[in-house]
Amino acid sequence: MPARPVATRRATLVALSAGVLVTTGCDLDALDPRPVPSPAGTTTTTEPGDGDEALVDTAVASIVATLAVVESARGDAELRRAVTDLDRLHRAHLEELDPEGVRVCGPDADDCPETLGAPDGVGRPGRQALLAQEQAHRTTLADLAGQAASGALASVLASMSAAVAQRLATLPAARRGGAA
Repeated sequence: MPARPVATRRATLVALSAGVLVTTGCDLDALDPRPVPSPAGTTTTTEPGDGDEALVDTAVASIVATLAVVESARGDAELRRAVTDLDRLHRAHLEELDPEGVRVCGPDADDCPETLGAPDGVGRPGRQALLAQEQAHRTTLADLAGQAASGALASVLASMSAAVAQRLATLPAARRGGAA
């Protein structure tokens, strides 16, 4: 029968971590993710142009560009269901980020197009073009999530990126342009 170890792996790791914290002079309060309360009598405000608005604008532009490619692929019979699902997904994301349509249509929503179809000059993309646009959009959302100052916005953008990735993962191999 093997001898029982003097210290468990967990106890050893905890002791080593504590030793590192003590020797490096780390303050455990600095590791606390909760915000530090402001001193009495001071107020904090978030400026509308704090950088996250630019991220939202970029995300909306990426959604609109992706919707244009999705709309132009609507004629492909093999992609019809996937295109419908992607269209619903992107429109829901657009509604989440731009509920009044201000970023898409400008301040006057009267001149907003009813649909966000493919712009002039965009023909019917192939499967690879659709897949490439969706991958680029997913990457854009993930990158923007990493740049967001607001935790809520970062969470929303990361969730959107994951939703696009899930839709892409559920496409049958034949629809992704690969052989089964």
